[in-house]
Amino acid sequence: MVNPYVWIAGIVLILCTHGAAYWKGHESGVDSERAKQQVEVDKWRQNADAAAELYEEERQKKKVEYRTITKTVEKVKNAEPSRPECSTSDDWMRVFQQNAAVANSEQPASETGAGSKPASQ
Repeated sequence: MVNPYVWIAGIVLILCTHGAAYWKGHESGVDSERAKQQVEVDKWRQNADAAAELYEEERQKKKVEYRTITKTVEKVKNAEPSRPECSTSDDWMRVFQQNAAVANSEQPASETGAGSKPASQ
């Protein structure tokens, strides 16, 4: 039979050669994947740079314009609610009409309005 030290040496030799091949293949695989990723990053960067250039060109074409905008708002003071359009009671309609009368008149709110009682009562 063969000496057991020879068997052990053969197994160690096989393990070392396979380990070295694995290590070298792993490094090579990592390098190739990094190269592929770098190519993709470079493509993306070129696309982003082109888009940024187009954006800057369009931005330079724009002209700044300052405008003064005046807006007139009209307040309708003479509007009185109509009874068919409102779904409120008669008491509230009287209050609305009194408030509209106060808004349309030159009298102060303390003389007439929602808080005052009618003169007939």
